[in-house]
Amino acid sequence: CGDFWGRTIQPDENTKRFFATSKVKQYRYTKNDKDISVLAVQCGKNIHEIHPASHCLRTSLWTVHSETILHLQERFAVTEIDAQKGSSRILVWVWYSSETLSTPGFLGFRRHFDPDGNYHTFQISIPHNGDIEDGREALKEFVQSLRSSKK
Repeated sequence: CGDFWGRTIQPDENTKRFFATSKVKQYRYTKNDKDISVLAVQCGKNIHEIHPASHCLRTSLWTVHSETILHLQERFAVTEIDAQKGSSRILVWVWYSSETLSTPGFLGFRRHFDPDGNYHTFQISIPHNGDIEDGREALKEFVQSLRSSKK
């Protein structure tokens, strides 16, 4: 994926059980000192398997410092979440899409969800030490490398 080196991570049994009707894939990418985690879910027929990322973080005992919509370009935005658990801090970007829809918001996704549709949710995250802008730039570079590799 561009200059990023990546590998597939096998989802653990809890993840497989949670996404029982969905197809879940996990990856790790690195470039220099950047470490990016990717969760890609092809949603199944059960909408209850998909939750807002901030909800999942909070139930896993992360403190969510901020949750905002970030417009990366025309017609593409993500929900950006800054979260912390102990001394670990992460920046997460999440978005939902189908062949005709891309939305940063869970409610928009939920409103348009059709069990027979082809819906996906993507979460990418990077650890950061309080320098959100550095993490944001790394995630922007990663997303751009994904777009470039699709051409």
